[in-house]
Amino acid sequence: MKRRIFTVLLVLGLCVGTASAQFGFGGIVYDPTNYANAVLRYNQRLDRNANSPNSNAGKDLAERGGFTSSPSA
Repeated sequence: MKRRIFTVLLVLGLCVGTASAQFGFGGIVYDPTNYANAVLRYNQRLDRNANSPNSNAGKDLAERGGFTSSPSA
């Protein structure tokens, strides 16, 4: 019985530690998949703007290399 109570308390303790970021107590959560998708969308927008005959804004950013680097840890 004591072993079961200990196991339940251990599992609950681990769940609280991992769920703290979901409820606003853990700070910023970095999602690498979301970041990769954002970089992809940004580069696609740069390409679309660079190829647009009405805008020169994308050409300037594309010439500088755009946003292709990952954040430093």
